[in-house]
Amino acid sequence: MKDLVKNNQISTIHVELQKEFIRRRKANPSYSLRAYAQFLEVDQSLLSKIMNKRRSLSDSLIEKLSAKLRLHQKMMNLTTALNPLNAPNATTAASWPSGAIPPPEHLKNYLLLLEDEMNLLENWLHFAVLELIKTKDFTLDLPWMAQRLGVHKKEIEEVLQRLERRHFIEIKGNYIHLLKPNNSWIESIATNEARRELQRNLLNKAKESLDQTSFDDREHTSLTVAIQHHQLPEFKRIMNKFCLNVDAYAQPKSKEEKPDEVYQLTVSFFPLTKIKKERRSKEEKGVE
Repeated sequence: MKDLVKNNQISTIHVELQKEFIRRRKANPSYSLRAYAQFLEVDQSLLSKIMNKRRSLSDSLIEKLSAKLRLHQKMMNLTTALNPLNAPNATTAASWPSGAIPPPEHLKNYLLLLEDEMNLLENWLHFAVLELIKTKDFTLDLPWMAQRLGVHKKEIEEVLQRLERRHFIEIKGNYIHLLKPNNSWIESIATNEARRELQRNLLNKAKESLDQTSFDDREHTSLTVAIQHHQLPEFKRIMNKFCLNVDAYAQPKSKEEKPDEVYQLTVSFFPLTKIKKERRSKEEKGVE
């Protein structure tokens, strides 16, 4: 089990190193590997070997890179998910009994499933690709898909592979078919962090749109309102219903009618005031 956990940590670091470098390059096209190595406090040649998987990672290097990339919580979540004895409420997609460790022959698949699960939940690109497939001019061409979504074709390739592994799509030759989503998600605290990361990414995409998309092609709106805290559940219900109504409205009215663009709706509703401790304490005790 220890070796499997370490292998999964190394795999996670490889993925996160690439993702963070891509993110920094997008923000600053002149950002270099040398600058990245300086940030990580490692030798540039060593970093190059690590990113190209030509160098193994020692425990101390895993610890150092995890700290620099802020991966400690994710590492803890992965370890917990791999050891249900530490998280009796966690189950795998195969529904292993509570407190049981998956049989050895299934552990590699379990690791891959867990990694796929988190990547699906935290990366907006998976949802964007699924919607792009529905557009009328869609073609299974990596450069075209990358250009449409403003990413590198390697990212598209990885997303398609992951979506096919998870049975969201089926690829046959030059054709791609949308399948009924496979909802056998892994129930673990690791997925909670992935969902938080997804929202961070979507908020960043919304900020980019302010500068990169013309006003006629976007809508950023906000509302500042004073409420009573006990109304919050109803606000959430109304927001969820709104999103479902928008989704229903966007569905094609006929088989001949197909969309031509992919949009992202992000609705945020959060307190600008600090929640009063004394009121929260009363609410938790059921006192008005």
